[in-house]
Amino acid sequence: MIDWQRLKREVHFFLAALVFALLLIGTLLYLNLQTSAQWQQGNKQLQQATMKYRVANDQKIMLALYQQRFTTLNKRHVLGDEQRIDWIETIQASSKRHIIPSVKFSLDQRMPATLPDDINNVAVYVSKMRLDMNLLHEGDLFNLFDDLDNRADGLYGISNCTLKQEARDKSIDALNNSLTGSCELNWFTMGEVVEIQYDENGEPITPEDSMLSDDAGSEDI
Repeated sequence: MIDWQRLKREVHFFLAALVFALLLIGTLLYLNLQTSAQWQQGNKQLQQATMKYRVANDQKIMLALYQQRFTTLNKRHVLGDEQRIDWIETIQASSKRHIIPSVKFSLDQRMPATLPDDINNVAVYVSKMRLDMNLLHEGDLFNLFDDLDNRADGLYGISNCTLKQEARDKSIDALNNSLTGSCELNWFTMGEVVEIQYDENGEPITPEDSMLSDDAGSEDI
């Protein structure tokens, strides 16, 4: 004979156990999803923090790099006004130091430089200089440029330079050498961007409106 009461209790117990198991599984799934979401959120925050650190570190490195370059340019007086007098005095002193027979130069007014890429908030200017020299030997030219590199305040580049050996005239003193040199230099300076005004011919107007020329050490040695 079937004990229906017992069977009923067992069914109720089974259903209760099943419901409990389902609740337990649901709770575990919920906790797992919560943990997974928290892990993903934490991982995302960690990645963001890592990215911020990398960006900050890169910016720190770039700042240190540009600070060093800025300091170097500032020490050489590349930032701000031209050091025209210093350039001239350096050439004159070098001519005397190395006994260069003759160094004549001309220095044009400063003009805005034409660059392949714009530099934000920075204006770059160029002052063209021409050197015409009588030399004892090729080393005189290298000595002059070495003095400009190490003694002159500024930053320059050589755009053109030629040496020419003239036919010797035995009737002329040997110190009036037949070796001549002609070089074109570009002196660069930097400053804040300012609005450039142009004259009626479309040429930019700069504060310097005169050409400076002189003869450094042109006397016979």
